[in-house]
Amino acid sequence: MKACDFACMEDMSPGDKFSGMGNPTIGATTGATCQITTDIPSQGYTSGNQYTLTVTSSTPFAQKVTCNDQGAFAGGGRVKNNDQRGSSYTYQWTASGSSPAKFRAMCGGWSDMWLSDIVSVAAIASPVSPTPLSSPTPPTPSPTPSPSPILSPSSSSANGGLELLPGMSLTSHGIKGEQIDLEVRSNRNGWIGIGFANGEEVSMTGGSAGADVFACSGGGPVKRYWVTSKYIDTGSGRDVEGSQCSFVNGEAIMRFQRKLSAGGGRRLSDEVAVTPGKQQMLIYARGRDGTTSISIHDSSDRGGKLVDLESLKASEANKKDGGAALWIHVICMTVAWGFLLPLGVAIANRVRKNADAPQGAWFKLHRGMQCIGWAVQILGFVMALAHCSSEGAHFQNAHTWIGLAVVILGTLQPINAALRKLCKHPHDGEPKTAGRMTFEVVHKGAGYIAVFGGIINCWMGVAQLDKLGFAIPIIAVGIALSALGLLMIFGYTAWAFVNVNNPISKALVKLVSDGRAPLPESVDGTKVGNAIE
Repeated sequence: MKACDFACMEDMSPGDKFSGMGNPTIGATTGATCQITTDIPSQGYTSGNQYTLTVTSSTPFAQKVTCNDQGAFAGGGRVKNNDQRGSSYTYQWTASGSSPAKFRAMCGGWSDMWLSDIVSVAAIASPVSPTPLSSPTPPTPSPTPSPSPILSPSSSSANGGLELLPGMSLTSHGIKGEQIDLEVRSNRNGWIGIGFANGEEVSMTGGSAGADVFACSGGGPVKRYWVTSKYIDTGSGRDVEGSQCSFVNGEAIMRFQRKLSAGGGRRLSDEVAVTPGKQQMLIYARGRDGTTSISIHDSSDRGGKLVDLESLKASEANKKDGGAALWIHVICMTVAWGFLLPLGVAIANRVRKNADAPQGAWFKLHRGMQCIGWAVQILGFVMALAHCSSEGAHFQNAHTWIGLAVVILGTLQPINAALRKLCKHPHDGEPKTAGRMTFEVVHKGAGYIAVFGGIINCWMGVAQLDKLGFAIPIIAVGIALSALGLLMIFGYTAWAFVNVNNPISKALVKLVSDGRAPLPESVDGTKVGNAIE
């Protein structure tokens, strides 16, 4: 870096190797990575005057600022070596020329090297002394040349940028040949990533086809991943040459260049092409503040849009349909836990108190309803596993964990119901044994917990569908079935409390008693009747 003067820096461009310090590659970005500001007036410099230049970088680096032969820096411009890095330093420059002065700075270290834009300032010519003529006409001074504008570095894009999330934006720095230059910023000190995918639905995995993801994680170069599940193998990333990934003053910055095409050869299958002028799926996500390594993100910290990456014009992407497995899961669980299983519990609680019902009618209804509900919820659980497997994620939120607990409790109910055979049922006037009392507490308690947990979890599932951006139809079905089940169950239970021998109870009893022999006086050696438990 010390031996590189202005002529050396002027000819450098992104992608070049800088052999002065560890042979790093010159980064593709300018702007915030290394930039120059100056107090030279807009009209230009005056020879003999001293001015202050400031070089700032987004990451603490060694620095050097150079100028063409129109002046000189005190100390040669190099103020900090690689062991004493800084983000902002000032330099004193004394003008001595009469032509435009050009400045360029270099910021870097052993593995990273960035160049500022070239800043050019005009020279203000000294006033020309008047020449006396034979005529007494007063002399006219020579006109002052028009100053050239200062070319200041800029980190803004001509198209103004696109907000992806509150505090997270995408800027395009243009297309040069076959390369597009993109920059992503986030107002928190956490990892950031964007991905290119085919199709028009928001999916981290590109709808199972895969997504071409660029991520800034932990500093250093940007990494490129081919993502086919919700868990990224961080060891599979490829360094993006000339890219920038930095975390400075609470802000994450990622800038990189990529080919418009999908690569070639063996890379063709794990890259997604960019088509300028056409909107295509762009997905994005970021980590929590302070989490600079890729990890699970909050649902509010991800999204997707259809974006024309040339103009950054965007439109909302289609919401996810969900697929057959998710549809079956929603229908089965809302029918089982929203209606069948709660109805079986309500029957056991209310119909058994109906003195006009045949002996054991409530038991047959309860057992039949619970067996059907148990089978339906098992199918719903299997479909949940199938859906999560296709998405590459299991048990990541409260809905999934409550659902697992409810299914386990529901599945154990037939087993602990069968254990009643081990507990002698008391005859009339006999006290209940300790075993019988334990069975009743466990079976009834687990049943109530499972049913109420299942009803609540149906609504949590509907909320999760909306939170994850699924389409309206599947959300509407979940709401309709959950609401209908809730209305029917609580409506019937309330009616049965007021009128135990209501028409619905009579109809249910008739299903298991019409034209059929009554239950025997004993089942498994215990008395059967309206008091059976």
